[in-house]
This record gives sequence, structure tokens and C-alpha cells, in this order.
Amino acid sequence: MPSSISEACVCGSLYWRDFDIEGRPILWVRNSRKNWRTLDVDLQRRLHIWMIEWGLHHIPEGHNQFVIVADTSNLTTRQIAQMSYHRMLINVFMSLYPDRVKYLLVGPCSMLLRKLYSLCLPLLPENVRDKIRLLPSDSQAELKNFMDECKIPDFFGGKGHHSFSSEDEKGESKEKFSIKQMASYQIEALKAFG
Repeated sequence: MPSSISEACVCGSLYWRDFDIEGRPILWVRNSRKNWRTLDVDLQRRLHIWMIEWGLHHIPEGHNQFVIVADTSNLTTRQIAQMSYHRMLINVFMSLYPDRVKYLLVGPCSMLLRKLYSLCLPLLPENVRDKIRLLPSDSQAELKNFMDECKIPDFFGGKGHHSFSSEDEKGESKEKFSIKQMASYQIEALKAFG
């Protein structure tokens, strides 16, 4: 990973973990972990592309799509209003990976997010609209339709725990996200899957 991108990665807002019930890898998005005051949209674009390419390189044989689960539980109005960031995401996914995303699961969705989505809905192509699922406030029940219950993370009310923080030389946990731990976990999960 280029050092410039690793700076954007340390908060752990974007990572691969596990597979859905059909064997597609899951890209988890936790935007509330980003520092929105200093957000560099171009750096975020490069991070998203790099992370997606990494995941596609490690996709199970016989698959060519992945699932995105976006955790919106702690999003603020300021984050929702960051239109340049949202335009970048739409551009990356619609221009570069329109056929690679099987589902985009977004939630838990507040009334504000549902209203914004309804306003944007007519602007989205039908093939994109068909991929998006807005999750209710109790998202766990809906997520069971897409993944094993043990893979639903605690921040969605499940039993899974998503932690990829690195350790220092004494073995003590640091707060920074570790791409190396994410890669090791996902590659081992891929071996177990196949």
C-alpha cells in the first residue's frame, strides 16, 4: 500500500472482512471513523480504489462481485452534507465498478437518510437502484439474509467483533488500523472458504 494511502487507512473506516452466504467478499464501510474536519476527498478516492482492487485480487474463485455494508449509525449531519465525498463515491462505484457490486447494504437508516435516498432515487440508473438496500434500525435481522449470524458485527447487534488494530513490540494494542491484520484475516478466511 502506498504510504499516502496508508495515512487515510489508519482510522479503519474501510476494510474487507468475511464473505456473504453466496461466497462474495464483504467490504465494510464505517464512515464515522473518518476525521471529517480534515477529509481529503482525492486521498479517499485513492483509498477506495486501492482497497477494492485488493479485494478483487483476493476474491474466491468463481466469483466476480462483492457486497458493501455501510454502517451509518453514528453519521452526523455534517458528514451527510459532505457532497464532494458522496459524489466521489458515486463516481468510483458507478464508473469503475458498476458490475462488481452485488449489494450495497446501508444502515441503520435514519429518516433523514431515507428522505435523501428517496430524492436521489430517480437520478440513479435502475441497475444501481436494484443493488441498494436500506437497513432498518434493527439491522441484524435483515443482515441475516446476507451473511451467517456469527459474521454480523457487534456494531450491528451481532456477535462478531471487527478489530484490526495493530500491536506494538510489547504486544499491546494500538488504536491504529492494521492493513496487515486485515489482509491476514481475509486470506485465512478465503482459505477456509475454499
